[in-house]
Amino acid sequence: MAVPADRRWPHAALALGLAVCWWTLASRAAAPAAPAPPQATAAGSGSGGAAAAATDPTYAALRGARPDGRVAAVHGLVLDRDVFHFELTSGALHFLEPVAGRTVGAVFLGRGTLRLNPATVAERRQLALELGEGRDFEVLTDSFDELVLLFGDDTAQEVALAAPIERHAPDPRARQVYERWLERQRHDFHLNLQLRLLRDLLNAPAAAAPAPAPAAAQAPAPLPAGGVFLALLAGKKLPPALLAVDPDGAGSLVRGARLGRETTLLWVEDPHRRGAWYLSDRRAVVESRGQGG
Repeated sequence: MAVPADRRWPHAALALGLAVCWWTLASRAAAPAAPAPPQATAAGSGSGGAAAAATDPTYAALRGARPDGRVAAVHGLVLDRDVFHFELTSGALHFLEPVAGRTVGAVFLGRGTLRLNPATVAERRQLALELGEGRDFEVLTDSFDELVLLFGDDTAQEVALAAPIERHAPDPRARQVYERWLERQRHDFHLNLQLRLLRDLLNAPAAAAPAPAPAAAQAPAPLPAGGVFLALLAGKKLPPALLAVDPDGAGSLVRGARLGRETTLLWVEDPHRRGAWYLSDRRAVVESRGQGG
């Protein structure tokens, strides 16, 4: 069948383009493969990343870290992480033993409250739906008596500025709470948060050699301010939940859930209501786009 004259040029261009593509692919196939660039062993939280990190001593230390007896008694301590507002009304923070010279976690025992003020109207509606609230819902408020924090940011230094850190014998209850949440993280949430912490440790500047320890506990060595912040809690309203602010995006934490690059996540682990109850970019980013609610 003859091709009309006005369509000959597009057909010729297509044929030429296909020929060039075929020649390029053939040339690449014939050329020796370039070596793959090295990647950090903590690139993700999948089983492959965990297998690669299994022999890393820093990763082993992260998995084995438990409360070491450093305690900060807190009264009205506030931790603001994007839309999450934590107030530790009264109680104590029990720090995990340092890893690579840095403190990356703590267990809170006492009385505390959580306030979540969604950054967008859509996320406010979604959260209201998950909570069974009506159209007038504005802010989630909840309370808790235990909280596990894991962080690659400057949380430990923020606490040290607000409350003196003392050294005591490790608290058995703090250890029990941490181990319970560690099991829940593995078997209920199916997450490997220690692998995510490893990434921040690998990317952090080397810690200075520790000085001889005085009678009082030393302030924790700093980590980059833009590191990950993770909180595990079960509130009076919330089922067991992970609250995260991750500069690498929520998709780097919860694999298989098709989460994107949004940095702020409330993930609930519940047999009937499992999933992301809140997922958004940081409020400042949302407001810069004129989408704040």
